[in-house]
Amino acid sequence: MRSNNTYEIEKHYLGQPFFKTSLSVQLINNINNHMDDLLKNNKQVSVVDTLSGKITKEWDSIWFANIDEKKEILNRFQYCIKNLDKDDNFHEWNYTLDSAWINDQQQHEYQGVHQHAGKSMLGLSSIIYLKVPDLGPEYTETSSPHNGRTTLIGNTGGIFTFSQYLITPVVGDMYIFNYDMKHCVYPFIGNGIRRSMSINVDIWPKKLD
Repeated sequence: MRSNNTYEIEKHYLGQPFFKTSLSVQLINNINNHMDDLLKNNKQVSVVDTLSGKITKEWDSIWFANIDEKKEILNRFQYCIKNLDKDDNFHEWNYTLDSAWINDQQQHEYQGVHQHAGKSMLGLSSIIYLKVPDLGPEYTETSSPHNGRTTLIGNTGGIFTFSQYLITPVVGDMYIFNYDMKHCVYPFIGNGIRRSMSINVDIWPKKLD
């Protein structure tokens, strides 16, 4: 765990590392207000046809590149890049923002197992939880709720290993993970909106002299 007096970043493992941090209430409110203003004024841009989710309301959020809080979020990516398990002292690891979008998931919608990609073969993606409704009653196994949860699937396997991590969405929580870490989102029951934001950051290794 790392702290710089303003936020903490936890490092976890599913054969490969992923990270968890939290964003301030003000930052979450600013992102939500920006998206809500676009919807109110009918200026949203749908990206449903370019994404894999079975979700009917997915919005382009490249406007994220211009908001004041962008630096606070990208600083967290920068920290994660520096703390990846790279057995490599011959490259400098630069990064660029590739894409960002918002999912306004409604009841019965879901995302199958998928992974992210950018312009580079290397990169980090993220999930930021912006709005979380009552996810509704579980059909069975109420002691292990899955409604509206996200499962991260690491590139590992075999007996006595952990290959999956179930995330319960909490407003403000942010997860950062490698492009090739597969994940899925389960449906929920209810009338609310489960809003999350994804950001892809490309990593560009530059060979040192």
